[in-house]
Parts: sequence; C-alpha cells; structure tokens
Amino acid sequence: METSNESFNLLQLIANDCYRMGQFYYSAKAFDILEKLDSDKEYEQAFKGAVVGIIILINTYKIIKF
Repeated sequence: METSNESFNLLQLIANDCYRMGQFYYSAKAFDILEKLDSDKEYEQAFKGAVVGIIILINTYKIIKF
C-alpha cells in the first residue's frame, strides 16, 4: 500500500478530530490504519483509547435505555 505524505496527514487529522468530537468508531478505524502504516506506539495507544471510548458510549447507552 503506497501513501503520500498528504494522505497520511489527512488520516491523522481525521483520527484526532474524530477522537476530540467523541466519534470514537471512526477515530479507532483511522488510528488502526495509521498504526499499520507507521508502527508508532502513539497510534497504538490512541487506538486503545478510542476503543475504550466506544465501550463507554455503549455502556452509557445501555444505562440510559433501561
């Protein structure tokens, strides 16, 4: 898979902005791709944080629903 610097930067922007806005699913997907392209520990930790955010949102929805 070949990427340009511009597309890599755009993916970083999407991942970080989605995380800040609470869109953890899209953030996790973007951080997963970033981790595959560049095996930096920061992307792995951000991916894990986004997954935890997804779990918290699911649990919050279940509490509100019942």
